[in-house]
Amino acid sequence: MHIKTFTPFLLGLLGLSMGAILLIDYQEITAHFAQRLREKSAPIVTIEQKRAIRQRLQQFPPDRLHGAAPKRAFPALHPVSAIPNWGAFQNSSTWNRPYSAIPSNDLVPVPIYDLSVLTFPMRALDVRNTDDIPLITAKLYYSTRFFSRYDLDAGEFTGPHAGVDLKLPYGTPVGAIADGVVHAVLKDDRLGIFIILQHTHPTEGLLFSIYGHLTSVHVQSGQMVRLGDRIGAVGMTGYTSGAHLHIQIDRPQKSGGTHTPFITYAVPRPLEIDQWTINPIRFIEEN
Repeated sequence: MHIKTFTPFLLGLLGLSMGAILLIDYQEITAHFAQRLREKSAPIVTIEQKRAIRQRLQQFPPDRLHGAAPKRAFPALHPVSAIPNWGAFQNSSTWNRPYSAIPSNDLVPVPIYDLSVLTFPMRALDVRNTDDIPLITAKLYYSTRFFSRYDLDAGEFTGPHAGVDLKLPYGTPVGAIADGVVHAVLKDDRLGIFIILQHTHPTEGLLFSIYGHLTSVHVQSGQMVRLGDRIGAVGMTGYTSGAHLHIQIDRPQKSGGTHTPFITYAVPRPLEIDQWTINPIRFIEEN
């Protein structure tokens, strides 16, 4: 793929998470991806491989795509019901629109969280090919995966980033992923303005869902919330170079007191992770 073709992605990296731990300079990221494109040709990918990846994106249950509450013991939903079709946007004026300026025909259902899709080489995709757009959109939306490094092709357990970062426009309404109670509304230098909801799962027990980098909050501590209730809006507070939502699900670390979001400074082993935190998107898809 030519550097000219990749320009929208470089613009879109404005929303790439700087994460729960490190503040990475946007210009460094842009230069990094541009250099990779100059030095390396697109990997050899067969038509059959692309077709298989596209088919995986179509396997997500319709009720979860469109925000309808599933009939399960512990129903859970994505924090948003639709996302911008990032792969179809071709210039900075469309990339940088706030949520209020994006028409419904520029939105698409939330894509499945599938690592075979998310780790598919970005250089093998082309914005001029309409069949590639859903893959590009999925990769950009899940911009930083569960414990991944800051690379749009990275898989899980390649970096220290707890939770998942969702590339979303500034001001996007954020909904509760499940029934619960507002445990705390806080602000720090890392997650900016963030909300912690407390949930009681029938098999997992006590869990905390965390929503970071918000611009506004529509709930208060102690308030009961229902699945899908609006709790806040996507912002750029804390360590970030662009608007996005950091979502994380933790297990309790101690008895009583205010929960502290799990953080690590090294790439953890999966067995160590399970004691403290859960992949939030897989949790949503499986409940």
